[in-house]
Amino acid sequence: MIDKRPNIAGNVYTEDVEGIHVHKYGAHIFHTNNRRVWEYVNQFAEFNRFTNSPVANYHGERYSLPFNMYTFNKMWGVVTPEEAAAKIEEQKKAAGITEPKNLEEQAISLVEPIFTKSL
Repeated sequence: MIDKRPNIAGNVYTEDVEGIHVHKYGAHIFHTNNRRVWEYVNQFAEFNRFTNSPVANYHGERYSLPFNMYTFNKMWGVVTPEEAAAKIEEQKKAAGITEPKNLEEQAISLVEPIFTKSL
């Protein structure tokens, strides 16, 4: 195996800083729902339980991520997926987005189709 960095382990490399393992390239979360994989990796490391619960702070209000009906209800007071989809479509039109010109516009244009297909 060849690694570009001077250390082994790629992005999961840790350094010992006064007895504390410090992740040089950021924290890492291991995900699997495969019992055999879980049993295998547990031979080599001890894992801590972690539940990822991201929250966005927008104008002093906190919203759950990824977007879900709770998020949309809190933002707009909508209670059904159809109401949320209509509100998203309204926002796209208000923003004048027909052909996205940047990442923000692309995100806005993608939210509605993903949302309506996933609920």
